[in-house]
Amino acid sequence: MDVTVGESIVLPCQVSHDPSVDVVFMWSFNGNRIDFNKGIHNFERIGRVSFLNSLVLNETICHSL
Repeated sequence: MDVTVGESIVLPCQVSHDPSVDVVFMWSFNGNRIDFNKGIHNFERIGRVSFLNSLVLNETICHSL
């Protein structure tokens, strides 16, 4: 996915599953689980139904390696 620095993007995640099984979505960044309760402004979760959960990256930034 191409992203312009400073723009926001949505990374969609959609699943289908046996309704008798609970589904839990867990997003991570650099190997660390994102805790949406900490109020980190760059990450936002949308679509909290059992089959659709997307991650929004707000105001993307560029890092040099």
